[in-house]
Amino acid sequence: MSKRSGLYGLAILLTSLLLFGCAGGDDDAPDGDRADGDMESDGDGEGPADGDAEPDDDAGEDQPTDLFQTVWWEAPDESSLLELLEASDFFAARPELVREMSSWFEHTVHAAPGEEPSNSADLGYYGIGNGVVFGFVGTWYPRNTIHGILGPIFERDPDEGFFSDASVWLERDGRRLKWKEEWAWKWRETQIPLTRMQVSDSPLELDTITFAPAGESSGEEKHCIVQLINVRNPSEEEQAGITVRVQTYSKADGSGEGYIDQERGKMHMKLSGLGETWALLPAEGEDYEALRTPPFSLGPGEERQLVLIYEFRLVEDPLGPGAEAVASRGWETLLYETRDWWRAWHAKGLHIRTPDTRVNDFIEEMKAVVKIQQAENGALCPMSHYTSIWMRDSFGPTRMFLRFGYPEEAWAINDYYYGAASVRNGIGNALDADVPIPDELPPVEWRNREPFTGRLRGEGPTHIPLMHAWLWQYTGEGEKVADRWDYLIYTLENQTITPDGMMYFSGDETFRPQLATNLGMDTDYLFEELTWSSFSAFLFATAAERMAAFGREFSASANDIAWLDERASFVRQKTEEHYWLEEQNRYSPFIYMDTMTPETRPSEDVNTQPVWLSYLPSDDPKVLANIRSVSDEILQDNGILQNRTLDGNELLGFPVGEGIMTGMTPAYFLYNVAELNLPTQDLTFDAVGEYASPAGEIPEVGLFAQPRRALSPIYNRSSKEGEIWARHRQWEGAVAAEALLHYLIGYEADVNQGWIKLSPRLPHESPWIEAENLLFAGHPMSLSYARSAEGFVLRLTAEEAPTTYGLSRLLMKPYIYAETLTRVTVNGVELGREEYEIKLFDNAPAALYLEVEPTEAETTIEIWLND
Repeated sequence: MSKRSGLYGLAILLTSLLLFGCAGGDDDAPDGDRADGDMESDGDGEGPADGDAEPDDDAGEDQPTDLFQTVWWEAPDESSLLELLEASDFFAARPELVREMSSWFEHTVHAAPGEEPSNSADLGYYGIGNGVVFGFVGTWYPRNTIHGILGPIFERDPDEGFFSDASVWLERDGRRLKWKEEWAWKWRETQIPLTRMQVSDSPLELDTITFAPAGESSGEEKHCIVQLINVRNPSEEEQAGITVRVQTYSKADGSGEGYIDQERGKMHMKLSGLGETWALLPAEGEDYEALRTPPFSLGPGEERQLVLIYEFRLVEDPLGPGAEAVASRGWETLLYETRDWWRAWHAKGLHIRTPDTRVNDFIEEMKAVVKIQQAENGALCPMSHYTSIWMRDSFGPTRMFLRFGYPEEAWAINDYYYGAASVRNGIGNALDADVPIPDELPPVEWRNREPFTGRLRGEGPTHIPLMHAWLWQYTGEGEKVADRWDYLIYTLENQTITPDGMMYFSGDETFRPQLATNLGMDTDYLFEELTWSSFSAFLFATAAERMAAFGREFSASANDIAWLDERASFVRQKTEEHYWLEEQNRYSPFIYMDTMTPETRPSEDVNTQPVWLSYLPSDDPKVLANIRSVSDEILQDNGILQNRTLDGNELLGFPVGEGIMTGMTPAYFLYNVAELNLPTQDLTFDAVGEYASPAGEIPEVGLFAQPRRALSPIYNRSSKEGEIWARHRQWEGAVAAEALLHYLIGYEADVNQGWIKLSPRLPHESPWIEAENLLFAGHPMSLSYARSAEGFVLRLTAEEAPTTYGLSRLLMKPYIYAETLTRVTVNGVELGREEYEIKLFDNAPAALYLEVEPTEAETTIEIWLND
């Protein structure tokens, strides 16, 4: 890429809806757009132990895990927040709000009092939501700002966007007190963010707690966002003339004494105070409408709580019942009910515990990042900038929900999309998230349609049958999938496959602008018009094969199965023929249409797909050769894949010439690292956390040279667009969560075939790892893997013998951090040497392969390195 002027960069930004990932709206036409090598060698399993990992002398029994806490991912110093327990009666009475903070939090000392950031790229986004209302906290200064506010639907207005930001200020004698130091954090395993503000020229402090009420008994209050404000005087002198101001950033559509109304298309929001007389401040100069309390005083050490309510309705529905419900129930009751609801949700799914609290917090945060962006009707929406439900953006979350034990959420995504497509009489790249879905769907003739056009010609539609294949694999609900057979075949048979087996880019793949930039091409390079896509081919061949297997199981039409077999075989054959680069020993990411010449440089995202999609089995020689070749060329010292032009090019101050990435890039590679046991494993594992935001969420576009920073140069306080590019991504977050699961414990399941796979690791030479609620056909199991005095102990515990509910095979592959062992026992019975296999890898732990029938409630595998 050549250097461009600032105007070019601005032009790129203003056309971003056409460039990045989830770009574009819904057309009128129903089918329209809307490391080094690690070659294996066999170990003989005999002889004394001489591995490179020392066994723990204290092991053998279950580990007292809290004695082995360690730090892999460095967290900020929490001491300045813990001081609140001494400095505030409010927090002293509720110490859990501080003591139970997530380790993903921020402490900002401002360069100048009252400063405003140039963009939100360095700030974490803390999501709040309950399926009806949504927003982000912490996205601007002051950090109590609420942004990207929507409700009671998860669909921004196409013309007016989101509701405006709102910020809380402290004033004294009518003068704003400028923030000088701030904190933002989240109550662990909840979507309840808190902030703390210290100001200049005054000892006063202001804290906030913001949440969307959730709970089994939630009624009208679920239409609200509640923000508790705590004003404190920690000094030894009385402070008088204090006012609290709530500032909005776009024109009100209606207002009155003590409230502000805004409308966004079909949505209506009312901002008001609870139990307080707030004065309305009309728009003046550059300031839009605001609310302000009457002046008050605080004595030494005194604190005062105020409550703001944001209530959301459709414009035809009356406002008021939500605020009344909050007043009736009480903010504190709702706060703790919301905490309990979120913790119960986390507890029912798979929970991984490592010795590093920050890793544990991150995995739970990724789960919640996905859940909080799912509307009550099931639609799964990227709530930063975009909204709507997208085909490709639903695939990662569907996979994550299934592997983490949330089948209801996974089905809800796909049920909503299917229902909306049925109402619409066709799929789209994205569909609105507020389509009324009738109990009885309208009949749709899915077959014998015209070929897809625009963004549906390739890539996107293939995610729909892939998601249903995963749903069948993990839930066994094949009849439900079979009922959608014509719909699923329609998504495949209407894509374009040329006589040479070539497939189009959709033009909406998330990785396109990153790939173009990193290869030195124009960022807006039109892949969909100028190149053929190996990614589309990987997707199609995999989906067609899985649908053919399903069709055989459920007696689908012989013609359909034959067509799927033929198309899958043809696309696979042509993909191997055209995209495999013999000289480079890897796949090409695309082929130039005009010359049919393959691009020889690798792609960070595309070259990891054969493993991530299971396009090829992991023991296929091409899989390892492909990743080894890519790693030889673009593996960086921090353990991730990254093309870098190093041309010094910048986009509005962001060093894109150093390399930009999708939010999935580190996680895609970690998935490959886990599957192939590559030697970069601890580095790549750490990189997934390194490229998350300070709040522990993942952006749409990241910067290789600036971990934690998003490529997000535009932020809109009126919230018409939200920000560019998007933050707090549910698609990227799901891919990261699943990759971490795959790396740490390797849990996979197939309820139809009756097996689960487990391949636990002990990163950074840790002594143990644990997991709870590994689900198989609805039955929970727990896993522990630990070093022992003799070697290693792997234990799987269930409520009853898993064979009673159809789990007949445990396919185990623990990594043993030693080259040899003396014996292996299962529930105390020593296995013969022919019953297990050891494989050695260069610069990586050895793998022990064995298969066990779980005829008892507890299966214990002991791996002896010495007698």
